[in-house]
Amino acid sequence: MWNKIENLFIVLATALVVYFASPFISRVLAFAGLPTSTQLLGESHEPFSVSVDFGSVLKEEAKQEKSLTVMTQDLSVSENTSKEGLFGWSVFRQTQAAVFHGESRYEVDLAQLSDDSFTVDEENHVITITVPYPTLSVEYLPEESEFFDTANGLLTFGEMKLSLEEANELAVLAKEKLQTSAEADTEMWEMAEKYAKMSVQDIYQPVVNAAVNAAVEEAGSAYAMPVVYTVQVELADKQ
Repeated sequence: MWNKIENLFIVLATALVVYFASPFISRVLAFAGLPTSTQLLGESHEPFSVSVDFGSVLKEEAKQEKSLTVMTQDLSVSENTSKEGLFGWSVFRQTQAAVFHGESRYEVDLAQLSDDSFTVDEENHVITITVPYPTLSVEYLPEESEFFDTANGLLTFGEMKLSLEEANELAVLAKEKLQTSAEADTEMWEMAEKYAKMSVQDIYQPVVNAAVNAAVEEAGSAYAMPVVYTVQVELADKQ
Protein backbone atom coordinates (compact mmCIF):
# COMPACT_ATOMS: atom_id res chain seq x y z
CA MET A 1 0.00 0.00 0.00
CA TRP A 2 2.68 2.47 1.05
CA ASN A 3 4.79 1.45 -1.98
CA LYS A 4 1.98 2.38 -4.37
CA ILE A 5 1.51 5.74 -2.67
CA GLU A 6 5.27 6.33 -2.80
CA ASN A 7 5.42 5.55 -6.55
CA LEU A 8 2.46 7.79 -7.28
CA PHE A 9 4.12 10.60 -5.37
CA ILE A 10 7.34 10.18 -7.40
CA VAL A 11 5.42 10.33 -10.72
CA LEU A 12 3.54 13.45 -9.69
CA ALA A 13 6.69 15.13 -8.46
CA THR A 14 8.53 14.35 -11.72
CA ALA A 15 5.65 15.76 -13.78
CA LEU A 16 5.63 18.97 -11.76
CA VAL A 17 9.39 19.39 -12.18
CA VAL A 18 9.19 18.90 -15.96
CA TYR A 19 6.22 21.28 -16.23
CA PHE A 20 7.85 24.12 -14.35
CA ALA A 21 11.34 23.49 -15.83
CA SER A 22 10.21 23.31 -19.52
CA PRO A 23 10.49 27.06 -20.22
CA PHE A 24 13.96 27.10 -18.74
CA ILE A 25 15.07 24.05 -20.76
CA SER A 26 13.68 25.54 -23.98
CA ARG A 27 15.57 28.79 -23.37
CA VAL A 28 18.78 26.84 -22.80
CA LEU A 29 18.34 24.83 -26.02
CA ALA A 30 17.52 27.95 -28.01
CA PHE A 31 20.56 29.75 -26.59
CA ALA A 32 22.73 26.78 -27.62
CA GLY A 33 21.29 26.86 -31.17
CA LEU A 34 19.60 23.45 -30.77
CA PRO A 35 16.02 22.69 -31.85
CA THR A 36 13.48 22.72 -29.06
CA SER A 37 11.07 19.87 -28.47
CA THR A 38 8.22 21.96 -29.92
CA GLN A 39 10.22 22.58 -33.13
CA LEU A 40 11.14 18.92 -33.45
CA LEU A 41 7.57 17.78 -33.09
CA GLY A 42 6.12 20.50 -35.33
CA GLU A 43 8.58 20.27 -38.25
CA SER A 44 7.44 18.30 -41.32
CA HIS A 45 10.05 16.31 -43.27
CA GLU A 46 8.55 15.08 -46.55
CA PRO A 47 10.51 14.12 -49.70
CA PHE A 48 10.31 16.66 -52.52
CA SER A 49 11.57 16.68 -56.11
CA VAL A 50 13.87 19.39 -57.41
CA SER A 51 13.38 21.35 -60.62
CA VAL A 52 16.10 21.43 -63.28
CA ASP A 53 16.66 23.98 -66.05
CA PHE A 54 17.30 21.42 -68.77
CA GLY A 55 17.17 24.05 -71.51
CA SER A 56 20.47 25.67 -70.59
CA VAL A 57 22.14 22.32 -69.89
CA LEU A 58 21.14 20.77 -73.21
CA LYS A 59 22.01 23.87 -75.24
CA GLU A 60 25.42 24.09 -73.61
CA GLU A 61 26.17 20.46 -74.47
CA ALA A 62 24.99 21.04 -78.05
CA LYS A 63 27.61 23.75 -78.44
CA GLN A 64 30.33 21.20 -77.66
CA GLU A 65 29.20 18.64 -80.21
CA LYS A 66 29.74 18.77 -83.97
CA SER A 67 29.71 15.95 -86.48
CA LEU A 68 29.07 12.56 -84.89
CA THR A 69 30.09 9.38 -86.73
CA VAL A 70 27.48 6.79 -85.85
CA MET A 71 28.55 3.92 -88.13
CA THR A 72 31.18 2.86 -90.67
CA GLN A 73 30.90 -0.07 -93.05
CA ASP A 74 33.22 -1.82 -95.50
CA LEU A 75 32.09 -1.71 -99.12
CA SER A 76 32.95 -3.66 -102.25
CA VAL A 77 31.57 -3.77 -105.78
CA SER A 78 32.61 -5.80 -108.78
CA GLU A 79 33.18 -4.17 -112.15
CA ASN A 80 34.65 -5.07 -115.53
CA THR A 81 37.00 -2.33 -116.68
CA SER A 82 38.15 -1.93 -120.24
CA LYS A 83 40.67 0.00 -122.28
CA GLU A 84 40.06 0.72 -125.92
CA GLY A 85 42.95 0.08 -128.28
CA LEU A 86 43.89 1.32 -131.72
CA PHE A 87 41.00 2.72 -133.73
CA GLY A 88 38.61 1.51 -131.01
CA TRP A 89 38.62 -1.92 -132.60
CA SER A 90 37.73 -4.88 -130.39
CA VAL A 91 40.81 -6.78 -131.49
CA PHE A 92 42.92 -4.18 -129.66
CA ARG A 93 40.67 -3.95 -126.57
CA GLN A 94 41.79 -5.02 -123.12
CA THR A 95 39.37 -5.86 -120.29
CA GLN A 96 40.02 -6.59 -116.67
CA ALA A 97 37.76 -7.73 -113.84
CA ALA A 98 38.07 -5.67 -110.69
CA VAL A 99 36.65 -5.52 -107.17
CA PHE A 100 36.57 -1.98 -105.82
CA HIS A 101 36.83 -1.65 -102.04
CA GLY A 102 35.85 1.32 -99.94
CA GLU A 103 34.27 2.48 -96.71
CA SER A 104 30.92 4.11 -96.04
CA ARG A 105 30.54 6.57 -93.18
CA TYR A 106 27.23 7.65 -91.64
CA GLU A 107 27.29 10.90 -89.65
CA VAL A 108 24.86 13.10 -87.72
CA ASP A 109 25.51 16.85 -87.74
CA LEU A 110 24.85 17.88 -84.13
CA ALA A 111 25.92 21.44 -84.93
CA GLN A 112 22.45 21.88 -86.43
CA LEU A 113 20.73 21.41 -83.06
CA SER A 114 18.69 24.41 -81.90
CA ASP A 115 16.21 25.27 -79.14
CA ASP A 116 13.47 23.57 -81.17
CA SER A 117 15.46 20.32 -81.14
CA PHE A 118 14.73 19.70 -77.44
CA THR A 119 11.36 18.92 -75.86
CA VAL A 120 10.94 18.30 -72.12
CA ASP A 121 7.87 16.37 -70.96
CA GLU A 122 7.72 17.17 -67.23
CA GLU A 123 4.70 14.97 -66.62
CA ASN A 124 6.24 11.77 -67.99
CA HIS A 125 9.85 12.77 -67.30
CA VAL A 126 10.95 12.30 -70.90
CA ILE A 127 13.35 14.51 -72.86
CA THR A 128 13.06 14.17 -76.64
CA ILE A 129 15.90 15.28 -78.89
CA THR A 130 15.29 15.57 -82.62
CA VAL A 131 18.51 15.32 -84.63
CA PRO A 132 19.22 15.56 -88.38
CA TYR A 133 18.97 12.39 -90.41
CA PRO A 134 22.37 10.67 -90.92
CA THR A 135 24.35 11.67 -93.99
CA LEU A 136 26.37 9.22 -96.08
CA SER A 137 29.90 9.69 -97.37
CA VAL A 138 31.95 7.10 -99.26
CA GLU A 139 35.72 6.72 -99.56
CA TYR A 140 37.33 4.66 -102.32
CA LEU A 141 40.32 2.59 -101.14
CA PRO A 142 42.44 1.85 -104.23
CA GLU A 143 45.19 0.15 -102.24
CA GLU A 144 42.70 -2.49 -101.06
CA SER A 145 40.99 -2.98 -104.40
CA GLU A 146 41.63 -6.11 -106.47
CA PHE A 147 42.42 -6.36 -110.17
CA PHE A 148 42.50 -9.70 -111.95
CA ASP A 149 44.08 -11.06 -115.13
CA THR A 150 43.71 -9.03 -118.28
CA ALA A 151 41.63 -10.39 -121.14
CA ASN A 152 43.21 -9.24 -124.40
CA GLY A 153 41.82 -8.82 -127.86
CA LEU A 154 43.23 -10.88 -130.70
CA LEU A 155 45.95 -8.35 -131.47
CA THR A 156 46.70 -7.19 -127.88
CA PHE A 157 49.23 -8.69 -125.49
CA GLY A 158 50.36 -8.16 -121.88
CA GLU A 159 48.66 -6.67 -118.84
CA MET A 160 46.45 -3.64 -119.07
CA LYS A 161 48.32 -0.49 -118.09
CA LEU A 162 46.58 2.78 -117.34
CA SER A 163 47.87 6.29 -117.82
CA LEU A 164 47.53 8.77 -114.93
CA GLU A 165 44.42 10.24 -116.53
CA GLU A 166 42.90 6.79 -117.01
CA ALA A 167 43.72 5.86 -113.41
CA ASN A 168 41.96 9.02 -112.17
CA GLU A 169 38.93 8.24 -114.30
CA LEU A 170 38.87 4.72 -112.86
CA ALA A 171 38.98 6.13 -109.33
CA VAL A 172 35.99 8.37 -110.09
CA LEU A 173 34.11 5.41 -111.55
CA ALA A 174 34.93 3.25 -108.52
CA LYS A 175 33.66 5.87 -106.06
CA GLU A 176 30.46 6.35 -108.04
CA LYS A 177 29.84 2.59 -108.02
CA LEU A 178 30.50 2.38 -104.27
CA GLN A 179 28.28 5.41 -103.57
CA THR A 180 25.41 3.94 -105.60
CA SER A 181 25.75 0.60 -103.82
CA ALA A 182 25.72 2.19 -100.36
CA GLU A 183 22.76 4.46 -101.09
CA ALA A 184 20.69 1.50 -102.28
CA ASP A 185 21.45 -0.64 -99.20
CA THR A 186 18.28 -0.27 -97.09
CA GLU A 187 19.62 -2.60 -94.41
CA MET A 188 22.61 -0.32 -93.82
CA TRP A 189 20.34 2.72 -93.61
CA GLU A 190 18.21 1.00 -90.98
CA MET A 191 21.32 0.19 -88.97
CA ALA A 192 22.56 3.76 -89.31
CA GLU A 193 19.23 5.07 -87.98
CA LYS A 194 19.43 2.73 -85.00
CA TYR A 195 23.04 3.63 -84.16
CA ALA A 196 22.33 7.35 -84.62
CA LYS A 197 19.65 7.24 -81.92
CA MET A 198 21.80 5.14 -79.60
CA SER A 199 24.88 7.35 -80.06
CA VAL A 200 23.04 10.60 -79.33
CA GLN A 201 21.31 9.05 -76.33
CA ASP A 202 24.68 7.87 -74.99
CA ILE A 203 25.88 11.49 -75.11
CA TYR A 204 22.89 13.22 -73.55
CA GLN A 205 21.60 10.73 -70.95
CA PRO A 206 24.67 11.18 -68.68
CA VAL A 207 24.37 14.97 -69.13
CA VAL A 208 20.74 14.90 -67.97
CA ASN A 209 21.55 12.59 -65.03
CA ALA A 210 24.38 14.88 -63.93
CA ALA A 211 22.11 17.94 -64.13
CA VAL A 212 19.52 16.25 -61.89
CA ASN A 213 22.14 15.20 -59.34
CA ALA A 214 23.63 18.70 -59.28
CA ALA A 215 20.19 20.20 -58.61
CA VAL A 216 19.64 17.78 -55.73
CA GLU A 217 23.01 18.65 -54.23
CA GLU A 218 22.33 22.37 -54.64
CA ALA A 219 19.01 22.00 -52.77
CA GLY A 220 21.05 21.08 -49.70
CA SER A 221 18.39 18.87 -48.13
CA ALA A 222 18.37 15.21 -47.30
CA TYR A 223 14.74 15.16 -48.43
CA ALA A 224 15.44 16.44 -51.96
CA MET A 225 14.72 13.54 -54.28
CA PRO A 226 16.18 13.09 -57.79
CA VAL A 227 13.73 12.52 -60.62
CA VAL A 228 14.80 10.10 -63.35
CA TYR A 229 14.42 11.60 -66.82
CA THR A 230 14.71 9.37 -69.88
CA VAL A 231 16.32 10.71 -73.05
CA GLN A 232 14.79 9.53 -76.30
CA VAL A 233 16.03 10.49 -79.77
CA GLU A 234 14.01 11.12 -82.90
CA LEU A 235 15.39 11.58 -86.43
CA ALA A 236 14.34 14.36 -88.73
CA ASP A 237 13.06 13.39 -92.16
CA LYS A 238 15.60 12.16 -94.67
CA GLN A 239 16.53 14.87 -97.14
